[in-house]
Amino acid sequence: MGPRSSKRRPPRPIRSSIHALMAFRVKLLLLLYWLFRAAERAITKMRLLLLVASLLSTRAFSPRHLHAHLSPLRRRMTRQAATSATTSRAARTDWKKAYQEAEARYRTAQERYTAAQERYAKAEERNREFEKTLLLLENLVPVPHTAEDLGLTERQHDALVGWLGGDKKALRRLYKASADGWSYGNFLRCVGNVTGFGILIHKGEYIFGCHINDRIRQPKDSSSWEWYQCPVSWFSLAGHYDQPTRLRDFEKHNIFVAGKYGSVDGKARLLLKQCGAFIDFKLGRDNYLDKCYLWLPSSALLAGYRGKMSPYMTALLAGDTEFDCGELQVFRAY
Repeated sequence: MGPRSSKRRPPRPIRSSIHALMAFRVKLLLLLYWLFRAAERAITKMRLLLLVASLLSTRAFSPRHLHAHLSPLRRRMTRQAATSATTSRAARTDWKKAYQEAEARYRTAQERYTAAQERYAKAEERNREFEKTLLLLENLVPVPHTAEDLGLTERQHDALVGWLGGDKKALRRLYKASADGWSYGNFLRCVGNVTGFGILIHKGEYIFGCHINDRIRQPKDSSSWEWYQCPVSWFSLAGHYDQPTRLRDFEKHNIFVAGKYGSVDGKARLLLKQCGAFIDFKLGRDNYLDKCYLWLPSSALLAGYRGKMSPYMTALLAGDTEFDCGELQVFRAY
């Protein structure tokens, strides 16, 4: 075994030794603090246990004394719970009763509304029957209108009688807008179910119209419209020819009739169409009949026409495609 080495370990730096000493002291202080806090908590718990034991050992906190004091409180809480339950049941009962009463009132109101609707429908039916009877009585005793009454010349009157009536000799006016009212309801009321009537339109110097060889077939639903076909002829009394002229006849027209509260093609009340000849006549807009539209092709005209024409070669019998009526009349020959 060789001789021991004479080399020594180098001494630690002073700074690292100080740091180690300070860390040891901090750990020691933390350990002492934790032991102190644990002892303090143990002493506090012991004191509380001693206090509770001393209190329970007295008469005031004996089980019998506590039972005597807690029993009234328990009974009072029981009574309050029972009262609350009773109040809740009463509230639920009142709510159910109020709901049932509201339901009964609603059913009563609904029954009254249904009864009112039925009475209104019956009243409308009686009104229609009365109007039919009135028209029947008027037709039994017709009152002729002279050319002066109708605002026509004798020549125009005679021509209109010939076109509308054939072998009949007089005209009876059913409707005059300026006297009976421009509304569509008045038009339906006055014309009624008359078969074979003429519509005469006055617009300034122009007087023209058409003859519908059928009746106004109203739809069952007053807010809807009805469609059917029938012969229609057009004529001019003034402003287009040198004399009253009946225009060229075509095949049957398609007739669209709106109910009292309905409309055809958006706003019109009475619509006459002849698809083969491109004839399109709309009477009325919304609820009034003074606004009209007429598209009459040149193929419907006869020689000698001196009225206005549109750039599309259609006859402007009223001076324009869309126009306001100066007067609107409905006639029937007899």
